Amino acid sequence: MKRQLCVILMLLLLSSITAVALQRYKDVNRKPYATDLIKIKLSAEAVSRANLPAGLYAEKSSTGINELDQLMSQTGATKIIRAHRNIKNTSWEQQTGFDRWFLLKLNGKTTVGEAIKQFKANRYIETAIPEYIAYPAAVPNDPYYTNNWGHNNTAQLPGYTAYGHTGAGVGTVGFDSDAQLAWNQSQSYGSANIIIAIIDSGVDTAHPDLRLVAGYDFGDNDSNPMDNSAEPGHGTACSGIAAAKANNSLGITGIAGGCSVMPLKVADSDGDMYFTAIENALTYAADNNAHIASMSLGATDVAEGDSPSTDAALNYAYNAGVVIFAATGNENNSTISYPANQTSVISVGAASPTGQRKSTSSSDGEYWWGSNYGVATQNNKNAVDIMAPTILPATDLTGTGNGYNTSGDYYLWFNGTSCATPYAAGVAALLLSKDPSLTPAQIFSILTSSATDMTSDGGVGWDRYTGYGMVNANAALNTILGGMPSCTITSPANGATFVLNSTITINVNADDINGTITSVKFYINNTLYNTDYSAPYTWDWNATGFIAGTYIIKAVAKDNSNNETTNEISISLIQPVSEAIIGTGTYITEATSASPVNVWYKSLHGQSVYTKAELNAAGIFGPVNITRLGFNIVGLPLVAMPNFVVRLKHTTADNVSSWINADNLVTVYSNPNYLPTETGWNMYNFSIPFEWNGEDNLLVDTAFGVASSYNRSGTVQFTSIGNGYRFKRNDDNDQTNVFSEGETSFQRPNIKLIVEQITIGPQISVNPSSLDFGGIPAGQTQTRQFTIQNYGNETLSGTIITPEGFTVSDSLRINLLTADNNAFSRNTFSFTIPAGTSNTYILNFSPLTAGSYNGNVIISSNAENNPLINLQVTGSAYLPPAIEVSTNSLTATLDAGTQTNQTFTISNTGGLPLSYQISISEDSVYTQKITKADKSIAGSTLTLNYADYEPGATLDWTFTLYNNSTDVEWLKDVYVTFPDGIIVNSATNFTGGTEDMLPDLTSGNGITIHWHGLTTSGWGVVQGGQSATATVNVTILPVFYGDLILSYTIQGDVYGSEPHQIDGQIALSQILTPIPWFSLEPMQGEVLPGENATITSYFSALTTQPGIYNALLNIASNDPFQPLTILPVCMNVLQPNHPPVINLPENFSFNANEALLVDFTPYVSDPDNDPLTLTCSGNTNINVTITGLQVSLSSLHNWYGTEIIFFTVSDGMFQTSDSLTVIVLLNITTGVIVDSDNLPTNWTVNNSPFNIVEPIVITTDQNITLEPGIVVQIWNDEPINVLGSISANNVTFAPGFPDLLWGGLEITGTTGNRTESNITNCEILNAVNAITVNNCSPVINTVYIAPIDTTALINGTGITISGISSPPINNVTILSYHTCIQVVRDAEILPNEPFINNLVLRNSSVVPRQEEENTKGIVIEGNSNVIISNAEIKDYNTAIKVENTNVQQSATPSLSNIRIRNTSSTLRNEDKCGIELKGNENAILYDVRIEECNKGIKIENTETGVSATPSLDFIRIRNTSSTLRQELENIGILVESNVIPVLRDVQIEDAETGIQINAGGNLDLKYSLLLNCQTGLKNYSTELMPITRNSFVIEEDQVPPDFLQNCVALSLNNILNFEFSNNTLYGYPKIAVVNSAHLNFINNIVWSNSALNNPFECVNGTYNVAYNDINYGSQVFPGTGNINANPNFVNALELDFALQYNSPCIDAGYPDAEPDPDGTIADMGCYYYHHCAVFESPEGPFYVQQPLQFINTSIGHNTPESYATWLLNGIPVSNDYNLNTIIDTWGNYDLQLVMTSGPLVDSSSVFQFNVIDETPLSPQNVVLEFLENNYILRWDAVTLSVSQTPITITNYKIYASEDPYGTYTLYQIVPASSRQINLNLSELGSKRFFKVTAEK
Repeated sequence: MKRQLCVILMLLLLSSITAVALQRYKDVNRKPYATDLIKIKLSAEAVSRANLPAGLYAEKSSTGINELDQLMSQTGATKIIRAHRNIKNTSWEQQTGFDRWFLLKLNGKTTVGEAIKQFKANRYIETAIPEYIAYPAAVPNDPYYTNNWGHNNTAQLPGYTAYGHTGAGVGTVGFDSDAQLAWNQSQSYGSANIIIAIIDSGVDTAHPDLRLVAGYDFGDNDSNPMDNSAEPGHGTACSGIAAAKANNSLGITGIAGGCSVMPLKVADSDGDMYFTAIENALTYAADNNAHIASMSLGATDVAEGDSPSTDAALNYAYNAGVVIFAATGNENNSTISYPANQTSVISVGAASPTGQRKSTSSSDGEYWWGSNYGVATQNNKNAVDIMAPTILPATDLTGTGNGYNTSGDYYLWFNGTSCATPYAAGVAALLLSKDPSLTPAQIFSILTSSATDMTSDGGVGWDRYTGYGMVNANAALNTILGGMPSCTITSPANGATFVLNSTITINVNADDINGTITSVKFYINNTLYNTDYSAPYTWDWNATGFIAGTYIIKAVAKDNSNNETTNEISISLIQPVSEAIIGTGTYITEATSASPVNVWYKSLHGQSVYTKAELNAAGIFGPVNITRLGFNIVGLPLVAMPNFVVRLKHTTADNVSSWINADNLVTVYSNPNYLPTETGWNMYNFSIPFEWNGEDNLLVDTAFGVASSYNRSGTVQFTSIGNGYRFKRNDDNDQTNVFSEGETSFQRPNIKLIVEQITIGPQISVNPSSLDFGGIPAGQTQTRQFTIQNYGNETLSGTIITPEGFTVSDSLRINLLTADNNAFSRNTFSFTIPAGTSNTYILNFSPLTAGSYNGNVIISSNAENNPLINLQVTGSAYLPPAIEVSTNSLTATLDAGTQTNQTFTISNTGGLPLSYQISISEDSVYTQKITKADKSIAGSTLTLNYADYEPGATLDWTFTLYNNSTDVEWLKDVYVTFPDGIIVNSATNFTGGTEDMLPDLTSGNGITIHWHGLTTSGWGVVQGGQSATATVNVTILPVFYGDLILSYTIQGDVYGSEPHQIDGQIALSQILTPIPWFSLEPMQGEVLPGENATITSYFSALTTQPGIYNALLNIASNDPFQPLTILPVCMNVLQPNHPPVINLPENFSFNANEALLVDFTPYVSDPDNDPLTLTCSGNTNINVTITGLQVSLSSLHNWYGTEIIFFTVSDGMFQTSDSLTVIVLLNITTGVIVDSDNLPTNWTVNNSPFNIVEPIVITTDQNITLEPGIVVQIWNDEPINVLGSISANNVTFAPGFPDLLWGGLEITGTTGNRTESNITNCEILNAVNAITVNNCSPVINTVYIAPIDTTALINGTGITISGISSPPINNVTILSYHTCIQVVRDAEILPNEPFINNLVLRNSSVVPRQEEENTKGIVIEGNSNVIISNAEIKDYNTAIKVENTNVQQSATPSLSNIRIRNTSSTLRNEDKCGIELKGNENAILYDVRIEECNKGIKIENTETGVSATPSLDFIRIRNTSSTLRQELENIGILVESNVIPVLRDVQIEDAETGIQINAGGNLDLKYSLLLNCQTGLKNYSTELMPITRNSFVIEEDQVPPDFLQNCVALSLNNILNFEFSNNTLYGYPKIAVVNSAHLNFINNIVWSNSALNNPFECVNGTYNVAYNDINYGSQVFPGTGNINANPNFVNALELDFALQYNSPCIDAGYPDAEPDPDGTIADMGCYYYHHCAVFESPEGPFYVQQPLQFINTSIGHNTPESYATWLLNGIPVSNDYNLNTIIDTWGNYDLQLVMTSGPLVDSSSVFQFNVIDETPLSPQNVVLEFLENNYILRWDAVTLSVSQTPITITNYKIYASEDPYGTYTLYQIVPASSRQINLNLSELGSKRFFKVTAEK
């Protein structure tokens, strides 16, 4: 090159280095990564093939994979080294590939960068990265000092001077971690069981002040982690900061002086800390029970994702529960170093003792370093989390001459973030000592929520400089010990900026480790605005109306112990600006540094990202139009930049660590020859404004082409930001559209933006965002207000919809009811608000029942910003106490001299405790009268919780005032007059209304108290539906007697008319002496809501005479609506009574389905002649009807058996019972009874019928034979369970009761010797599951299965096959079953499968066809290869369903000669399916006919990871129903996901859609016809195989005009590239609708009677039409090779679309397409044209006088002028197309066919044959039968004769075929003496058709 480029990659190391070494600059001797190592991640394939080193850091010189070994040689990689140790979690290790990382040792042949590039390109390498190096974060340089200000700050730290820390003490007294208070708590200095892993340079293992557990040295790979590297001491110092022993009279005290240290050395002997060593240390810590990892190390310019293996190790440790801390760095800049900037890590900064971030200017005086800080986004991984003390005393290497203090064991000025990090880790150790169950996330939450806010740098709350603040050990522990909740505002970020009138979502993370959070309150500038009671804790603050300025957002979390924790942040509201500069830096790029206008290279392309937060902070808020953008050019470029462009894009990236692709990149400015002439801001006027959405970040992309020359010029002003500018530059090639490779720098150009606000239309804000109504009594109303503001520039209109319990109005009082008008308050309310104004609305909470009423008021409007707002509303309603007494009266009738008791309950159905008092008296009075006949407050009441009184008592009377007004009048006054003798001691306010009513007097004798209450508007305080209570403490003088009368007056307010009044009285009766015959207990009590109290009443006739006694029971309660309940009490005393008598016979009996009437009079009597009542119990299966003493007995339908019933007779006082056995008999008069005691082996016809009266089991050792003609009657609903065998021929199985549904035959295979069952020529009637076969193979031949009434449907299965069964099933008819045949298979393939042949399956039911869902003819489930042939299936929802869910093994069932049809109009009109193939099915369908099904065939596979490929051949699907064709979306074949069916010779006719492919499906379609389908093929899949060699036809005279006009051959959706070639479309008015797809339409013929006007319709689609013949009127459709000429079909009306020899479509196709089979250029259309003369001859031998037919199968001779000439021995014998002839003479003959079509002449090959004079006799009676577990083929002898002379047969040949019309192949040759053979099905495969020939 003409100039040398030196690229220096430097890691900004985390180091607080000495003042001498680093005053301003980085240590240039520190390398960012190893120069002789790289790290690679092998692919799983490479690991499986390679020979790799096994142990940690084990090495080999080769891999054993030639390709990799050659690459190692090329790059100078001499060794491959295993990078990681084996970890405990092997599944994670394998899942993440953590065990596939290796190091490569380089010999310098190539650079690290070049080696990484070459290895990344290799197929065996997943990725390659540098071996990064981390460095310690502290290098102290100061002399001794003895005090640790971090534990207890007394301003004792001497400031740094030229002589070290010898200055005056600095610090803010009390600014520390409160360590001494923390140690006073119960965990003291921490637990030795809590382990802190110090990942560092090692630890002095002999130091007496450290408590160590076993560690490891991963730097040198040994078990000794001694701190002995080239730069020792750092790890030892960190260990002491965290956990130096406490109270041991030695040295220092660590913050967690009772905890243990795990020393993990990651520095090698040279002091380098490679990332691989750090990774092994992290996994070791996780696997060996470390609780905390502290890393005072790191590397700059490394971000999460740059070292994936390190990210994985960090995540592994975090997921194992390790709390990870790392240092932010000491460069005093805004870059957080790695790993502190990784998601799993808590980043720690350093605090100075004066409460500031440690900086170069902080008061401690250490001017050479400062603590790094991060981005201004809270909880961002690139932001600082917490701060901790620095410049503290630490442990040092023991002995002299080494470490920081060469003359002692301690060093007093350990500094940097290296010091702060282990300090924070030690605080975490104290927390875990108290509660070891804390998770890393909880530790983070506790530390951040309890930190001491540091306000000096960033103000109140979280800030970018100090994060959440200084760790506070005592406050953190208090969150555990005192149950303090944690509270953190997670968004918005502290310091965030928002535009005026914004809605700001505030999210709070609140938790309580040993309790629950009860509420989180949200404050703005210390004013409470919202309370959230459940997680997630969030509030949308509508800042509309707030002025520009800074606001403090405070969140207060309260737990269930009323502890509160507060967190605060600040945000700013600002006025948006029209012009702003993004970037605060004042640096200037170098003349050779890349920038948008730098011409050091001839072409340059660069990108930068400017974040939403930066734009917001500058005053730009979206959405907004950016109209101009510019750079601040400091040095002008001296060479013009050709084709200079500025491009913008929205992005979620916050930097350009990698290229942001060109998708949606918008060019806003271009200049063909850009050369700025002035410095300063050069602004580019956009050709069109760029609309920034206000949510994403903004990408600025600039580029220019290849300039005429390069020059050291062109500089701009920039701000230093990591990965701020990515660029690619080159001298030879234009880099404008290059988005790969290149470099990044921190020099992000400053930009200036000019913006214009977008017309916003109506804009809505709602304030507040939530309303809480608290709890009110059910039936009352509470109101709240909310405001809708329109801060847009157009009218806002919309509706408000309230949830249940809430209504809305625009006025407070008109929302209530009046007597004369309707409610203005409603659930739906329309509103209109002009621009710039607001309206306030009233929300009424009027719950009718108790409970929580939480929901959203939905505010929908035409607002541009938020057309749908949910205003959260919460409230609850409780019920006042409500009394409910379980009885209306108490009555008892008893004999004289006896006593009894009764109980009743007092229940509280309300929501508050119910108090009650009971008294017994003659009378009790409660009255109320209305003195004004005015309805306005009619029904309002004043009630008292007592109904009686006792003289001399002092007690609280509770008055309840209830407003029942219906016309919006509210109560304001209550007057109560107490008579003389009633002393008022105190009186409270009436509370419960909107405000209180206050009493004018609160004490006195015989006074009148006036309660009064008015609102500021002059209205009453108890609104309609509300109640209020007041308590008056009274003393009733002992001399007071008689009724106690309280007079009262209730007054309403003045709304709409004069106030209204109610006058009334409350009368209390005096408690009298108890009456002698009645008492009860308890007399008073309290009942909690939802509970009840049981009251026992005692009636005594011990001393009373016969007669009637009456009293009143007065129950007084605090139920405001029913304060007094009166129960009448009546006792009737009788003469003594005697019990009745009942004596029943032992039993009664009658026949099933009959009845028995019995007179019980002879069995029942009463000594007192009392009227008697007869009842019964215990009857389950027998119905009993009792009329007087007449009893009717009948059984349940078809039930028989014995049941015991208990009858009870009662005289009203006593009752007596007796039992009766009722026997229901079976009326069986003929045949034999069969049960478990009588189960014959041979069932003979002479004993028929056989009556099965109980469930029977044919055991494994029984073989039952049923003679022909037998009838078996089953009298129960259980199955016949066959474990042995049953042989039945010509037997009828039927129920004994005509309408009984019995269980059927259940045939189960068992172990041992057992004969298979045989069911032949049988009828099975009314069986729920007619035949169930499990693990056996019975013969089922010629069986009829049906209900007795075939118009009914049996909800069961005709034949069920499961287990390893493979029964032969032949000639079976099944009628009207929900499922006719079901085959159930497990996952594995079985050696034998059922062969099912000759089926008739019909649903003959009437009602079920109209109503029953999901009936099925045949169901095949599981991995089954069953063979089914010759089946007729009618009128089933799904004729055949085949499903295999086994993804590991596909099933291949065979279905042939299947006929499916729906004759029911209902079935045709619904979603019915002919055949459904589901799952991993490779089914074979051949010769299938389907008619009148909504879906002919549905193919679906929901099993992921496998694709099914069923085969469909010779398929015919047809719908003759006009309803199906025109009104329903019927589909011929529906293809769903994960299937690729192979379709050949498929014809679909009269479907709305011929074939539909849904998402995920595919199709292989050839040689098929889609006839009269409105849409031929409809596709929704993104991938589809080419469709070729098919015909799509509309017969215009066969379809209605409205159907025709909507016809389209293809409907394509969402497929990127679809090929449709060599097909014929005939009659379609439109070829295709292309929706978001691309169609390649090639070599097709599109013809119809009329021209196509618009053959293609595109919606976001494209097409390529070439080499087609399209009827396009007088024009040729645009496209290469297209023609418009009659294709000259042979006979289109007869659907013969073959081409005549003179067709213009011959050899007119795409020249580069695959040629036709004859080698010529491809023809257009579905048939390629070729010509030949050929014919088919009959099979020989040929005989004299035998009729012979030779079939002409010539090709290409199909025009009207074509004719045939047949030559026999060279002589023309016929011109017929086919030759039918008889040859009279034996001999040898030659036959040839000549075809002529105009000038075209073809001759066939000569067929030579011999005619003999013999007469054949065909084989007779060829029979295929199943016998004894085998198929046998039998035949009779065959004879031949010539002139009646016998000729000998030498052998017989047996041929087999898969299809009766297919090709037969020779299977076996047997001697002439043979008459049968056994067929081996495994050899035959799927061949099931046979023929036999004789050979002479």
